[in-house]
Amino acid sequence: MKILYMTLARIGDRSFGGAMRANYIYDALREVAEVETLVIHGGPTFSLDEQMDDRGIRTALISRWGLSIGALRQRALLKRWIASAIRLGSYDLIVAQYVGIAGLVPAGERDRLIFDADDFVKSAVAGTRQSPADRLKLRVRNLVARRLARQALHVWYSNPTPEHSPPSERKSWLPNVVALPDAERLRLSPTPGRVLMVGFFSHKPNIDGLRWFCTNVWPDVLASVPEAKLHAVGRYEEADAASLPCVNFLGYVPDLPTAYDEAALVIAPVISGGGTQIKVIDALAHGQPTLVSSFAHAGFADDLHDGEHLLVASSPQEWIERCIWALRSPEQIATVAERGEAIVRRIYGSERLKALVKDTIIHLRQSASSRSKL
Repeated sequence: MKILYMTLARIGDRSFGGAMRANYIYDALREVAEVETLVIHGGPTFSLDEQMDDRGIRTALISRWGLSIGALRQRALLKRWIASAIRLGSYDLIVAQYVGIAGLVPAGERDRLIFDADDFVKSAVAGTRQSPADRLKLRVRNLVARRLARQALHVWYSNPTPEHSPPSERKSWLPNVVALPDAERLRLSPTPGRVLMVGFFSHKPNIDGLRWFCTNVWPDVLASVPEAKLHAVGRYEEADAASLPCVNFLGYVPDLPTAYDEAALVIAPVISGGGTQIKVIDALAHGQPTLVSSFAHAGFADDLHDGEHLLVASSPQEWIERCIWALRSPEQIATVAERGEAIVRRIYGSERLKALVKDTIIHLRQSASSRSKL
């Protein structure tokens, strides 16, 4: 079997949640099929690889996005590049991540498309006012996602809540997972008062969530816990850092487990976007006390329970009270974190996702073989 894999993440990059998922899927596909890959990524200049590298990977760099003339021209060239690759590759299946990538697959080829709809339904920041144009863009984007789900051969989705279920009978749940750190590693003691958020802060839902936390929660936390410090690990934009002076933006760190160990509390105040928040289970996998929004919790609510494995907050007042309690009650919150780590290690290891990916491919291959014999 020969598969074309289309993704936004560079192969080998596991520095943020979406890249983890992309690479786990890639690893699983290669165990059951010959895989060639198109990586579609942002870059300073527009370029389209003419030849695959020695790993069977071609890369497209897109320098303009949106509806400008330059962006539309790049999109048209990108679609022709993808159509040509599909036509010449003689692929049995096409696996495409996310709505934006799956939508580039020609309509006539979608009967062999596996649509990884990790971000299937997107939402706006709760409680904020949107312009009519932004509301329209979000509505159109979600309509496109539903159309792709109905056209695809099979759909993977990560968020098990009903409103995020794709409108297709040919679908299966593919949960987000994490690489489990060494349980026997030497762990550093947490720094009292240190609060940490880990994420790709160039991604709008992450920086919006952090900004919401800084505005609505952090001042009251500091008033009660003056020694508290707020750190952020992950790629960020300089303009965002300048507008949030209460945050110590660390960028990429070579030793993420140590950054987790040194935190007294990890937060995930994400209140918009799509899919499920890998940062939630990543923090728990590292054994860290974790406080998350009800939005971030929703995708894991069946397995991770408020007060038992982590803390969940909805309103600013809940966030304030639970953040202060966690920082002032290190022994109690450590017990919650221990239970959270145990269940994440049991349920959300990367081997689970890879097994489910392989099950889908094997099932589709067997179904195709049965039809060919009729």
